[in-house]
Amino acid sequence: MVVDTPLANGDPTDPAFPSEQPPIPIQTPVIIKSVKVSPPKEEPTVEKTSIWNWLLFLPILTILPFYLSKLHYTLPEPLPPHDSNGDPQPSESLILGHIESLENIGYRTVGTRESVLGEQYVVDEVMKLLDQCEGSEVLRCESWTQQGSGFHSFDILDHEVLKAYNGITNIILKISSVNPPSSNSSVLIPDQSQSQSPSQKKDAILLGSHIDSTLPSPGAADDGMGVGVMLDIARVMVERNRPFDGSVIFMWNGGEGKPRPDDAELIAHQVRAMINLEAAGSTGGALLFQATSKEMIEAYSHAPHPRGTVIAADVFSSGIMMSDTDFVQFEKYLGVSGLDMATVGHSYFYHTKKDSIKYIEAGSAQHFANNIIAIVDHLTSPTSPLLQSEPFSPPNMVYFSLFDQIFVHWPIDASMPYYTALATLVVVLSVKHLSSKRWKAFLSSLIGTPLGMLGGAAAANLLAAVLRLSGKGQIWFRHEHLPLLIYVPAGYIGTFLTQLLLSKVLSPISRSQLESTYYSAQTLFLASLMILLQIANIRSAYLFAFLSTLLVFGSFSNEVLRMLGIGSKVEGMNIKSTYLIPLVGFAALAVEAITTTLDIFTPLAGRMGKDAPAEHIIATISSTSAFIFFPTFIPLFHRVPRSTQRKVVLALSLFLAGVLTALAGPWYWPYDAMHPKRVGVQYLYNHTSGEHTGHVAFMDQGPTRDIVSTIHTKFGQEDSEVVNTKLTDYDSDWDVIYPISSFIDTYKFPIAPETKEDKEFEWPTMGFYTQEVKWEYGMRELRLRFDFNGLVWPTLAFEAAVLRWSFDIPPPVEKMRHHIKVATSIDEHTQDLNLTLRMDEGERMYIHWSAVDLNQMVPGTASRLGPNMPASKWLTAIDEWADSEYGGSLEIMMNGVVCGVIEV
Repeated sequence: MVVDTPLANGDPTDPAFPSEQPPIPIQTPVIIKSVKVSPPKEEPTVEKTSIWNWLLFLPILTILPFYLSKLHYTLPEPLPPHDSNGDPQPSESLILGHIESLENIGYRTVGTRESVLGEQYVVDEVMKLLDQCEGSEVLRCESWTQQGSGFHSFDILDHEVLKAYNGITNIILKISSVNPPSSNSSVLIPDQSQSQSPSQKKDAILLGSHIDSTLPSPGAADDGMGVGVMLDIARVMVERNRPFDGSVIFMWNGGEGKPRPDDAELIAHQVRAMINLEAAGSTGGALLFQATSKEMIEAYSHAPHPRGTVIAADVFSSGIMMSDTDFVQFEKYLGVSGLDMATVGHSYFYHTKKDSIKYIEAGSAQHFANNIIAIVDHLTSPTSPLLQSEPFSPPNMVYFSLFDQIFVHWPIDASMPYYTALATLVVVLSVKHLSSKRWKAFLSSLIGTPLGMLGGAAAANLLAAVLRLSGKGQIWFRHEHLPLLIYVPAGYIGTFLTQLLLSKVLSPISRSQLESTYYSAQTLFLASLMILLQIANIRSAYLFAFLSTLLVFGSFSNEVLRMLGIGSKVEGMNIKSTYLIPLVGFAALAVEAITTTLDIFTPLAGRMGKDAPAEHIIATISSTSAFIFFPTFIPLFHRVPRSTQRKVVLALSLFLAGVLTALAGPWYWPYDAMHPKRVGVQYLYNHTSGEHTGHVAFMDQGPTRDIVSTIHTKFGQEDSEVVNTKLTDYDSDWDVIYPISSFIDTYKFPIAPETKEDKEFEWPTMGFYTQEVKWEYGMRELRLRFDFNGLVWPTLAFEAAVLRWSFDIPPPVEKMRHHIKVATSIDEHTQDLNLTLRMDEGERMYIHWSAVDLNQMVPGTASRLGPNMPASKWLTAIDEWADSEYGGSLEIMMNGVVCGVIEV
């Protein structure tokens, strides 16, 4: 055994050590340096993507959306009154003829002579139809005119509004068959089946629209469109002269979008369902906002140009967006199901003086009329649900349309089996990422998906806050889709930065797995939203089901290809089957949904009020829509190296900087003649104080330039000051537009009448009479009569503890401020009000009143009735200045207003 010790290796003291040894050669020492090998800067290579594959994305993201948007906005060709066989059909030319006739009458504001003339026009047209129908042995046509008075309440913008009316006219036409093809005995009113006449069966479909227009609008689209469509539908039915089941009731009401309870009482025993015809815009097809029963949804499916989705109904039912049309009122007082339909394209002119026939798009009226006649034909057919005695079913239906071509609907309960199977498949496809080699990347993806959406929304809202605080809000207002150029890049910058930060903690190997793990995480995220919404009985879950289905197709096809050996040896996913094919579906859904949403919300932001977070609403819609409708963009982001990812973020930042430079500079004014800024200007005379004041108001948070200061300098009292007023319910300056007055940014300054005639001018005033019935035990019972001769849109405001009153709802228990809006005809201008108040004997109540001067509405009545009156001259001068200075980019509502306080 040899032991490796110093001696064993040849110690010289060892006797065995040889005395002589061969010389040891001298060797040059070699210094070995320690070399540290760094890991590669980039992740291991994933599946290679050629430039040609990247180029395939371009037509899908450019040409396809362009084509689909054209398809979305395509309208039917206008039709003549009769087809090639001589059969009657809805005709846009006749509808536009009615609209033009109504517009030529003038501004049909309730309380004006023009409003009465508008009602008379409809009466005359109905009489023509009655004359045509008179000799028919097939049809029975009946008509009556109702002029009533009363009280009712409605909610608008979270404010309860009390409304009194007197002398407001409704025109009603009922068309039915002398001998209906089917027996309708099943729908006779209960307990009256033996005595009920054929014309009294509860089998009618009611069509409703309003004849009048609001301040300060000629009302061509709102609601001349609805009036014209209804007149033409009635013409078609009369000219057809053929029997049908049930009956059709046409009601043209005279209280701008607010029918009264006795309207309902008059026809409640006959009406089974209703269709409301409205307009909040002047282009595009009529959108279905609400459908309140399964039967009416199925009826809408017969429309040849369906345009509507259950998402809109979910939004309205949530209270996020106001809907206070005739539909809400008839639903409240009649208790019937129905459809709420409206033209909404280019709503920049809604309730403005530009609501004119020249801005109504060709084909828009035809689209509306074609859909209405098809729905009415179904509801008057032998298979009509109106003929059944069973009550209508709840609207537990999922429905949506695609490009006015396809309407799909199914019961919400039928969704759950498919949603469950889809969610299960999503989980199965994601299980592979739970392996020991992939779980870190998968966990990062599960966290990064919701954080990516939140990061995108946060970035977009941060930009929105900066723009708003710097006075550059609403720079996107000139086009409905312009917000996408600003907030989609901002959203993706936030989303991608979130991805970069989260992936930094992973190893290069784990980073190479992020493409496939994020694809699965995105699918799980959308499928989870689908299931949660379905459990909450929110029908919009279908949207996330479609998106999840497209992603599942991509995942499944990728797995099949890997099983076949295609791409199985590298990380990454097949770009054609996984991305390009689903992207076609994503683009189609995005175009249909985003265009419809922004077509409503972008113009709406111009009239949301000073406190509404309009900028943030638009930012959130734009950024989250991009994230939700294009879920494959995050996996694609992780397909490229980190250096390329940083370049993508840089490119988006440079693009956004360029857009902001173009739109946020001092050279850019976000309003023009087709997309005007709304401004309110009124000349207010106070009968109690004798003061003359000018008032300016804005309905948005966009830039105002020097509008207020210039108006004050040019048209205000010399050496006076402008006051930025903070209106509350106790300020009556703008009560004529209550409750909108609570949401506007207002300014006021004194006005000095210039001429002797102006100083001595006799302003109209409100007459009032008080009859005190009794005052005992802390209760005061009053009967009040107000005379609004020469006044329009009067509003009464008072603070009191009301025990009983004339309205159809019980009064609040506590003492509070009440606002009563009054609508009276020019021929019936008095209004009675009964109040029982909790008051100590001797205590007084003060009623603040305000109203528009009938003769000084610019441009409504001023030129005809009071061109030389103080407010008319002052407002006309401002109108001329605004048109010269701003070229039509200011839309000004101008009125001479009177107010005062009475002691009761």
